[in-house]
Amino acid sequence: LYIEAVVTLVGQAADAEAKHSLVAGISSNFEKWAGVRGKARGAKLAQVALATRMHEAGHGDIVGSPEALIWDYLTEFQQKAICYSDIMQFIVARREPSVLEYHQAQLEQRLPAARDSATNSDDAAQAWVNLEKIRYLLQALMGETDPKAWMAGIEPLLKFGLGSSQARKKQPSCSDMAFIASQRIIQAAFLAYSAADQREQLHSALFKALCVLESGIQLNDNSFLLKLYAIRVYLYLSCYERAQTIYDTLRIKHVQLDTLGHLIIGHGMALGCFALDMELCYNGVTFYDRFQSKMPRDIEAVYQQGTYSNVQDFLEFQSNIVHSVQRECTHRYALRGEGYEYGNAKETLARWEEADVSSIEHSEQTLSALHDNRDVSVMGLLTPKDMAQWDLELLTQSTPIPGHDFIRAFSLVPQVMHYLVCADIESLQEKLSELTLVVDNTNDTLSRQDVLFVRGIIDVGSLYIQASDPQNEIDDQLSRLLSVIRTNLPSNELDPSLFSLSSDGIRNLSAAAELFTYMLALKHALSAQRLPAANAVGLALSQLRKEALKSVNTLRGWVDKNTRALVEEQWLAENDDDIFADVKRFVVGGQKQTTSMVTKACTTSWLRSVKNLLSQWEKCSS
Repeated sequence: LYIEAVVTLVGQAADAEAKHSLVAGISSNFEKWAGVRGKARGAKLAQVALATRMHEAGHGDIVGSPEALIWDYLTEFQQKAICYSDIMQFIVARREPSVLEYHQAQLEQRLPAARDSATNSDDAAQAWVNLEKIRYLLQALMGETDPKAWMAGIEPLLKFGLGSSQARKKQPSCSDMAFIASQRIIQAAFLAYSAADQREQLHSALFKALCVLESGIQLNDNSFLLKLYAIRVYLYLSCYERAQTIYDTLRIKHVQLDTLGHLIIGHGMALGCFALDMELCYNGVTFYDRFQSKMPRDIEAVYQQGTYSNVQDFLEFQSNIVHSVQRECTHRYALRGEGYEYGNAKETLARWEEADVSSIEHSEQTLSALHDNRDVSVMGLLTPKDMAQWDLELLTQSTPIPGHDFIRAFSLVPQVMHYLVCADIESLQEKLSELTLVVDNTNDTLSRQDVLFVRGIIDVGSLYIQASDPQNEIDDQLSRLLSVIRTNLPSNELDPSLFSLSSDGIRNLSAAAELFTYMLALKHALSAQRLPAANAVGLALSQLRKEALKSVNTLRGWVDKNTRALVEEQWLAENDDDIFADVKRFVVGGQKQTTSMVTKACTTSWLRSVKNLLSQWEKCSS
């Protein structure tokens, strides 16, 4: 506000002399401020902020170059961990080619010396870290899309971050360097293999990034950012078990469940690990319920303490939690998991019939009132959020982060099943129309498997309506539904592949198993209502279950027997793309134990998911 006021006054000044006089007075105040102990950093930043804002307002001729002030600031404070965070916004503010070239020239002058002296002291290492972060930012701002350019100089980062004596002493700058190295590998991977037919190579490169991340975690178990990216990459490779284990070590609790719970909640259901995911969902639901129940006591305590000025902020905070997007998503995942649980015909029908579906209805008005408290800034991005091609938070999403469309869709699914079981055709048709509208207009806000499942539920409801009249034929609709499930089962004719398993294989199988569970509920409803179609549906589901058991059991054996060797042969192959040759040599040659651990973590996670899905199919009986 102070700087904005200065800019406004300069704009209102009568002539150039008055403008210069005003800025000179402000700058003099900043210099005096810089002389006060403990205030130098704030004063220097204020000078950079003023110069940047003056240039933006068209008064650049009155102040010095913001770029020169930025590098003056770096010279004085580059040994501080917060230095990059301080000046990133000011580098980003001016993206003209000439300005970026100036920054690049300054960087090239300083970087070699900083790299050579990094082992001298913690301060020297931190200075190198800050310059490496600026190098990363400048490459993005200059639109660098050559993956080889992103991998240039990766070896010194890996050696210092993971292979140096400083790393073994858990020096913080080493964890930072390992993090920067992993970001470079991930960025290069997505630039090199962005096409759909290159995703197998993408997974190979991401596996190497995982080895770097896990090596950093082994050296410093307190590195939040290394763990965060490891969770993201494991989930991208369909490895839930290890991702969930790392998430547990973050000890996320209380309000953090609302801001960071999206990192893991829901991913287990997508990857066949229902029990673990349900436990996380119930923990989240319990937090939200307790938070809401103790709100009156908290408000009373605020008044008793006499801190009346805080009441409005406190009420706003509570409202944001109670009307939270993540709260709704967590609740829907919990409902979804309960719908997935197998029960006999009586239990299944009772669960859907007794469901309080009125409490989960949503309109555009209620959705717009929700507050999204989820924190994606914790990803430690070195680039601004408006650069999608270099946004690692966006690139490493294995599925879209659930939002309004997810809440609407998975609020409507229980309603569809409730009205189906209750034989309320009119209400069922209404909800099917609403669900169709949601899924037809998602614009990639739902995962491919969620879309598949939701469309399957629409077909389940439509099949029930058709079957409710004994005169109607259901063969075509039933065949279409069965085909959707069969298409997403493992093929008995083609050998599985490491890529199909780590991309969509487990996710498709999980969606197929979930949809089959709902088809069983349809069959139970038809039987309870003594509709003739029940027999045909039951026989078809019985046959489909036999096919699924055979194909999933075959997949389980293949995963158990082959995946470890395939990871070593394909993802760590000698003839691997030379873009990541330095990384491969480092992780295979210098980090053998960690690389072996990551290989085991992936294969164990895949096997656990497939075993869980096999168990689910075994439980489901028509």
